[in-house]
Amino acid sequence: MEQHRQTTGEDVRYVFMDTGAEHPKTYEFIRNVAKNWNIDLVCLRLVVNPVLKKANSYKDVSVDDIGYDLSIWRDICSKYGTPYVGGPFCTRTMKIEPFRRYCRDYFGNDFVSWIGLRRDEQRRTWGEKAYLKLFGMYFDNDVMHRLFMDLVGLKNPSDIESHLQTEYAFMPGDHEYLAKRIMKLKEKNERLLSEISDFSKQDILNWWKTQPFDLELPEHLGNCVFCIKKGINKIALATRDEPQLAEEFKEVIYSDSVRTVERRQQENKIMYRGNHSLESIIATYADHTRDEIFATIRGNGGNDSGSCSESCEAFACDWSQGDLFEEES
Repeated sequence: MEQHRQTTGEDVRYVFMDTGAEHPKTYEFIRNVAKNWNIDLVCLRLVVNPVLKKANSYKDVSVDDIGYDLSIWRDICSKYGTPYVGGPFCTRTMKIEPFRRYCRDYFGNDFVSWIGLRRDEQRRTWGEKAYLKLFGMYFDNDVMHRLFMDLVGLKNPSDIESHLQTEYAFMPGDHEYLAKRIMKLKEKNERLLSEISDFSKQDILNWWKTQPFDLELPEHLGNCVFCIKKGINKIALATRDEPQLAEEFKEVIYSDSVRTVERRQQENKIMYRGNHSLESIIATYADHTRDEIFATIRGNGGNDSGSCSESCEAFACDWSQGDLFEEES
């Protein structure tokens, strides 16, 4: 992105949304990045209005003041209940909404959001439904990326649909759906890093190995340490490696102050895949050694420092999952 900024002369702002639940090493890494490359990093933290249907706000904090602080989680759980794998409102509430409010406050509607998705992340680029459709037509990652680049340069749905019909022979229902996916990005003024960068996951990992510092954090501890989007084996391993952080997180999500949401199909404690709570995950893996749990995490450098296969980019989540609930105003 810096290369793009220097080449085009565009006004680029870098924004970090602090959930307070990242690993302490993540916060150390962010400070190192900002210092090493002299980046004027904007750090936003949610300020919760405890009244339902009343908009939350945000505060701009110094990069030196970001850090592990579950008070934000305590506040959102008190207002909304706990997030869960079928309703990950934490992403929208703590990341998307503060970012959009900040941008509107400073730039009105005249801004473009860049989403950090690589060209080898086509499942997240297209969303699950479209990805499976393309995969079923024997499109690999490279072909999906070329298709995306072809379509994102077109201006309106009719041009996109025409291109899909003439160049790729899609059925009408399919090309209409794919056109809507592309137009949704355009309508929100969102672009993907893969449009200007060919780097793959391994390219990035290799590049970091040449730098004076690294994240030095295994994948299962990346993002929010006990993120609801992680597989239960990674959550189990995180509780083994960071028992104190696990106890602090349990105190928040099991507190009497957590709002009970009647419309939920599951009780508040059920947050993870397979109808699991944090406690049930711990119990499930109680008879396994750490090495046995670690051995279940496989695939594409999944145990490497700085690697991440289950990520939480705010706008990628918003785009692929749809609106989880209307933004409060």
